[in-house]
Amino acid sequence: MTNNKQSGFGVIVIIVAIVALVILGYAGYRIYTAQTSKPVSTTNTTTNQTNGNNTNQNANTQAVDPYAGWKTYCDTIEKSCFKYPGNWTLNSNSVGVTSPTGSVVINYIGNDQGYDAQVQFYTVSLDSLTATNTNLKVVGGFESATSNVTPYYKLVDHSQTTNLVVGRQTSFAKKADFSFPDHSLGSLQAFPINTNFDITQAKTWFSSDDAKTALLIEKSFYLE
Repeated sequence: MTNNKQSGFGVIVIIVAIVALVILGYAGYRIYTAQTSKPVSTTNTTTNQTNGNNTNQNANTQAVDPYAGWKTYCDTIEKSCFKYPGNWTLNSNSVGVTSPTGSVVINYIGNDQGYDAQVQFYTVSLDSLTATNTNLKVVGGFESATSNVTPYYKLVDHSQTTNLVVGRQTSFAKKADFSFPDHSLGSLQAFPINTNFDITQAKTWFSSDDAKTALLIEKSFYLE
């Protein structure tokens, strides 16, 4: 009888142990699945990345202003202005500015005489202005049918550039000007002085530091 009781007790112990293991295993499984299915928070990472991007954008915005420290000339009659570097000289006789080296001049005329004959023109560049309140373009190039070539930048009405293609020779008004809101004409032109270039030298001029600054001056034109 005693042996039977002991055997029955042993069976009960084994069954209890098995049930306990099953319960522990199930509890462990629930804990594991709850932890692995918990979403990972990305709020801090996203915020930090966003702040970092904003910081970089602000730094880039501050770094790309090419007109910081420049002076401004304004035509009080036509209510138009352009900017120029402080080390460029504003001419007192005729309105314009000259580079520190004296090799490049930019002439401004507030009431020009209009268009004349068409010439063969090689277009080097076409640029929009920095200000958005004008429908003007800056044309860079030179008259290609002459022996002595003078490269220049010129401010013109957008309509004057419709047939111009960068890197190609096309017809262009020799004295293309731009229009003010009152329909009077103006001229803003940058060019090297005292030079006789061939075509290769003319193309190279646009890569010079003075020419790059001249382009920025042309692009700074705006209406008040």
